[in-house]
Parts: sequence; structure tokens; C-alpha cells
Amino acid sequence: MNNNEYLTNTHDVGAGRITVTSNDYGYGTFTTMSDHGASTAGVAFITVHANGHATIQWNNAIYSYDGGDALAIVSYFAATLSMGKTANFIKRTARMVGKYDLHQKVAA
Repeated sequence: MNNNEYLTNTHDVGAGRITVTSNDYGYGTFTTMSDHGASTAGVAFITVHANGHATIQWNNAIYSYDGGDALAIVSYFAATLSMGKTANFIKRTARMVGKYDLHQKVAA
């Protein structure tokens, strides 16, 4: 992809859909899978960078992973069309480097 290129596809899955977008901002491609009522596992989105860094919003937390295989992650999603299975694949094959609670109050 060239700099600032944007591609998107939508897949009907069960009673919902999952949108897959790829963006290249000039420092590597990001692929994001976004749930729109298809996931029963509580996964809202998965973003993976070409370098293997992945971010997952799973229920009320965002998890950050390093050391993943970007092509394997995107391929796993393409084979399963499952946000939950893909999130668990990342959890098994990459190293978690952070967890952020979305409901934690920030001190003023």
C-alpha cells in the first residue's frame, strides 16, 4: 500500500457484521477488525500493526501485545471470521505488555 491508503471490507457474521480496515500512514500498515453485533466474546476491536504489535478491546479493558505475527493474526481471522478466536490466538502467540481498564477513574 502507498502512504495514507485506506481499504475496507465488511463481512456478515451471524446476526451482525465485522468491518476490516487497513491503513498505511507511512510508518507501517495497521489492520483493524471492528465488531458490529457479531462477536459473542465481548471483543469490540482488534488492531494489528505490520510489526506484530496488537491491541484488543475485550469487554471493559484494552490489552496490548508485542511479538505477534501480523500475517498469522490476519490470516487466523480470515479463516475463522471470529473476533474471540482471533483474540485468543493473539493471547496464545504474543506477549502481553499492557492492560488498561476502561472504567478506571483518572485522578484530577
